Amino acid sequence: MKIHIKLLQGNGEIQIDADEPKEVLEKLKDIKKLMNEMSSLSITEPQELQGDESIQSKLPFAPGDLLAQSNAKNAVDKAMVLIYYLFKQKNIMLVNVNDMKEIFKAVMEAPLRNWGSMLNHLSSKGLLTGGQKKDDIRAWSLTRNGFRYVEEELLTKKPNKGGL
Repeated sequence: MKIHIKLLQGNGEIQIDADEPKEVLEKLKDIKKLMNEMSSLSITEPQELQGDESIQSKLPFAPGDLLAQSNAKNAVDKAMVLIYYLFKQKNIMLVNVNDMKEIFKAVMEAPLRNWGSMLNHLSSKGLLTGGQKKDDIRAWSLTRNGFRYVEEELLTKKPNKGGL
């Protein structure tokens, strides 16, 4: 006996094909486990993360000011700081290539040539999670690890080593 189940929700689709009800239950358990793992990576609401109170209370209202106060030196780190800004100050949960172009232009940073590649790179490092769409364009959201990376590495002032 062939069993075919198709579940649709929003932009997502799950399809299960099995020969016996036991197989369906096993596949559903696997899906549930995967969904739990994925939900632990993605941030859905800003209230889920408290973060460092001292950093939050000192966040500037302009993205350029936050970028200037950060330790970000390369385009990837600058992108992370700006995604963090969109998340914390503007409550924007998903960013797409157009959002990145717009905010880089707003802070007068040189635009990148391959935004998708850079966002995919951050996703592969576990700092962003993708697979969603915003305005019919692939979008990414900040993960807990990405949030921590920005607060602990890019927004925390490091002691000056050496120098005059």
